Amino acid sequence: MKLTDDLPRTCLPDDRGGGAPQLVVTRGPGPAKGASLAVDRDITVLGSHPRSEIVLGHGTVSRRHAEIRRDDATFTLCDAGSLNGTYLNRQPVDCAGLVDGDEVQIGVFRMLFRLPAASSMCRPTVTATPKIAGTPSAGP
Repeated sequence: MKLTDDLPRTCLPDDRGGGAPQLVVTRGPGPAKGASLAVDRDITVLGSHPRSEIVLGHGTVSRRHAEIRRDDATFTLCDAGSLNGTYLNRQPVDCAGLVDGDEVQIGVFRMLFRLPAASSMCRPTVTATPKIAGTPSAGP
């Protein structure tokens, strides 16, 4: 069955609330683990340079390591010519689309990309057609 945008949608409760997408640090040095970093610009620069929107201070992170680009409701992760590369779900990428729950790795930092609840927790509703007892089933 092909899922399309014209199907009814079911929205599940979520405790993330609205607001900007986040990168949630799941692995990193010192107190970084657990930090939520807002991705709230059209282009969010990640790197070790103090002027980056998201500063990841570690020797494994290039000064301008990667960018997250926002175009309406879509997000793209792009490597910015870093020395150690940028990884999405443990695969090296030059540029790749981001969806809720993706793992981004930059140097020693691993982060989950999380969208606000309204945009991430609404899924198409697909219901099975019930089989009524006593009716012949289709098939060979």
